[in-house]
Amino acid sequence: MRAAIHLPVVERLRVLNYPLYPGANKQGLDLHFDRGVTVIAGINGIGKTTLLNLLLRMLVGSTGPSKAATRDIGRVSKRSLVTAKKFSFFQDRAGVTLGANATSTLTFRIGGKQIAVTRHLTNLEITKLVISGKTLATPSNSEFLAQMVALSGLATPYDFHMVVRYVQFFTEERLPLLWSPTAQLELFKMLFVDEAIGQKLNKLFSEIQGADTDYRNRTYQYNQRKERYDQARAKYQSADPDLTVVTAQLAATRTELDSASRDHRRVTEQVAELVKQRDDADRKVESLQVALDQEIHAFHQQDAAYIAQALPALDDKFRMLMQGLGSNLGCFVCGKSGKREVATISKRLRDRHCFVCNASLARSSTSNVTPITARALQKIEDRIDALRAEIAKHLNAQQQREEAYSNALALVRPVVTRRHELMMRVEQLEAQIPKSSHVVQATLIADLEVERIELDQLAEKRKEFSVQYKRQIDKLVVEMGEIESDLGSRLTSYAEAFLRNASTPLRQSVHKLAVIRSP
Repeated sequence: MRAAIHLPVVERLRVLNYPLYPGANKQGLDLHFDRGVTVIAGINGIGKTTLLNLLLRMLVGSTGPSKAATRDIGRVSKRSLVTAKKFSFFQDRAGVTLGANATSTLTFRIGGKQIAVTRHLTNLEITKLVISGKTLATPSNSEFLAQMVALSGLATPYDFHMVVRYVQFFTEERLPLLWSPTAQLELFKMLFVDEAIGQKLNKLFSEIQGADTDYRNRTYQYNQRKERYDQARAKYQSADPDLTVVTAQLAATRTELDSASRDHRRVTEQVAELVKQRDDADRKVESLQVALDQEIHAFHQQDAAYIAQALPALDDKFRMLMQGLGSNLGCFVCGKSGKREVATISKRLRDRHCFVCNASLARSSTSNVTPITARALQKIEDRIDALRAEIAKHLNAQQQREEAYSNALALVRPVVTRRHELMMRVEQLEAQIPKSSHVVQATLIADLEVERIELDQLAEKRKEFSVQYKRQIDKLVVEMGEIESDLGSRLTSYAEAFLRNASTPLRQSVHKLAVIRSP
């Protein structure tokens, strides 16, 4: 058996700025719970249930078990708590929007220590926590529950929540503990069974549920596959179609498809080759164009050098220009002649400025002029003409390739269409031939047999887990019977004493009764 369990003993509840409990002079609610029994009596709708829920939620916050656990805690393998994203219970009970100053403080004792916890009533968030007179950093609700677990002697926050919620507080949303043996056993484990044994039982129960779920799912899938196989086999066995015509049509269509596939490969290869030739020709033309640009650039350089060689000095260029202006030919550039133009050009040259752009001129020298002949210029011009002729030749050939490419594409389309039609035809014919050959049947039967064997092994494993679990539960049931008998005697004595001490007028006037027991 496990060590003693300590549950919270409520001492005081302080509620501020909550419309349901305005208190005298709007000072809120301040309840002190002395030793003995505290009776809260009143008509329906006055707030008794809300008060009990407030006491409970001050201890556990907005956490809750899974939906499965709220139905029967004894049939849940995953023992964990879920925090509600929005907890509006007290907001809904108030009927108005609560302010941030709507708070509640609960003072209680557990494990020999006094605890005072303050929470917002809008979402139950902890705003202050004092343990034995020492204020702690504001914890999250999960951290608060962890401290309660350490003080209570219970195993987990889940156990603390369930025991406080469903044993210490037996509210209207209680589980059917009185009618559920599995729920009673679960609480018995939490309260009385050694922690190591309880965890072992929980793990074993989880394995049983996992094996059972796996077995059920796989059995369903196996039955579905078996049913489809049996239906297909019955269909193929009952039907005796004459497949000779279909088989012959399929063979002929496959032959046509092979021929169409060869035509498809031929035309697509032809198109690919034409694309390759076109790309190679484009690269060749680009290369020739680059060479042509280089030759033209070289020609311009050599042409300028030739002029510089023929007229090396500035005076030479001036005399040649003057000869043109002084003759009937006029300016070599624009053809205009006259003394005025001669005077303007002469002045610019005397001032060492270009007679064209008026830029400053350096002293002319013939030392940097490279000699060149008209024959050299002619060779460059010949290479330029040859390159231009070759480019024109390639461009003409490229046009012919484009025409061949277009013609090849025109041939591809009907071949592709024909091949696709034959492929569809083959699929349609194949679909008419049953696929339930002996080899396929044998494979399916073997797969089903392997699955059946694995399901039997899984069922045996589940049975083994169940036997182990039942063996442990039988021991606990005996122990639980002894504790149940002792608790029954104590509760009977307590109830008899309570009824003897309760006055007759009180019993007649109370419509709804909530009892809080303090030591």
